[in-house]
Amino acid sequence: MRSLALAHLRSLEVGRGGTLQPTVLVNEAYLRLSDRLPAPFANRREFFAFASRVLRHILVDYVRQRSRQKRGGAMQRVTLEAARGAAAPKGVATIDLLSLHQALDRLETSHPDHARVVELRFFGGLTHKEIADVSGSSLSTVERQWSVGKRRLALLMSA
Repeated sequence: MRSLALAHLRSLEVGRGGTLQPTVLVNEAYLRLSDRLPAPFANRREFFAFASRVLRHILVDYVRQRSRQKRGGAMQRVTLEAARGAAAPKGVATIDLLSLHQALDRLETSHPDHARVVELRFFGGLTHKEIADVSGSSLSTVERQWSVGKRRLALLMSA
């Protein structure tokens, strides 16, 4: 999880000049995950889905805190390509984490499977094969959901 946290901090540039370090991110994620310990995760899929969501919310909360006017109000922007090594959708060169979070919430209400694949890929750092394994779907289904989900996400963010 520490290497995943380090990758997020580097790609999202939220760690530059800030107080959020990979170890702090992992510790915060562990604290939030440990709240779930009385009801253990049923399988690997459930754990990765929950861990991805926890990392997403920690990063979003951090960006919100840093972007308040009394803290300078400067929002960090990141390219999808730089963030996850994937090609950015056409028409969307850069995004900010809060816009991504809001668009993912909207995508989740209309297409929960696509949102789950995007969240596991982007915030969980999983490959298509790993997502297929933990979700019980075929690799081609995951690749299609990623492709469609990415396009829908770009449309939601541009609206």
